[in-house]
Amino acid sequence: MALSDVFSKGVWVDQSGQSQLIEKEDVVLEVTGSLGKSGTGREICHQDGTCRFHGKEIDLKITPAVKNQLMDVAIRYWEGSVKIEGTKSNTDIRGRGYVELT
Repeated sequence: MALSDVFSKGVWVDQSGQSQLIEKEDVVLEVTGSLGKSGTGREICHQDGTCRFHGKEIDLKITPAVKNQLMDVAIRYWEGSVKIEGTKSNTDIRGRGYVELT
């Protein structure tokens, strides 16, 4: 499933610390896993995914560092530390990050 919400956004921070806003048109996110289904059959929360950036030759696989980081409060959402693996210009890369899915 591809994600494309009008409120989706992110921030790209390069090695020098410069930041650039990432708009939804700049990236393709695809969900590859979730925490499971609720009693009504709806997916509870997405966590695993892939991410491709237009114009940057970057393909990433994103997985939670800790599987269950679901915040079960008034509005349920997932947030937490993630592991990142992938390629940039056909060179292997790895990293860590933080994701919040609401």
